[in-house]
Amino acid sequence: MITNIFKFKKRKKETKENPLLFPFYDIYKNFNETIKKENFISYERLMSSVLIKVGLGFESKEYKEYKKKIQSSISKKEDIKFEFTIISFNVDRKFGDKFLVPIVNDKISSNVDSIDLTKSKEENENNMLKILNEDVLSLIKEGKYIEIFEGLILFHSKQANSLKLFFKEEFISQIRK
Repeated sequence: MITNIFKFKKRKKETKENPLLFPFYDIYKNFNETIKKENFISYERLMSSVLIKVGLGFESKEYKEYKKKIQSSISKKEDIKFEFTIISFNVDRKFGDKFLVPIVNDKISSNVDSIDLTKSKEENENNMLKILNEDVLSLIKEGKYIEIFEGLILFHSKQANSLKLFFKEEFISQIRK
């Protein structure tokens, strides 16, 4: 007769006295906490200011076209070029090797298309983009957290001395192979 020489302890259920050995990490915690800060500038506030400065509104064809381009680029995970940085989508091990997340970059990627938010051939849209870039850069220098697109916050990290992003779940995409 064979006896079991290995004795395993049964795992205890999680209780208040016995929490999980490794707690869960909320990857959206930074975003959710940041939108409550005084130095947070919402997307609506940012764009309201930009549109007023150029004499346009949320119902203008220029703004509607801008928003449509942004939504399309985000859904296609294209690079988004500002005068001072580029928002790209790439794998970041912190979020897993099967997910694309938004990142700050200094170069346009060679393997995806991009949208240029630095200039436009159309005068009103060009003015809007110019003011947008100026305002965002100015706000970053003031230490603000700016929601540059709905659900995507750009800011300057004093600790890392670089631009960083916080984002909502909608900005993560699983890679299909």
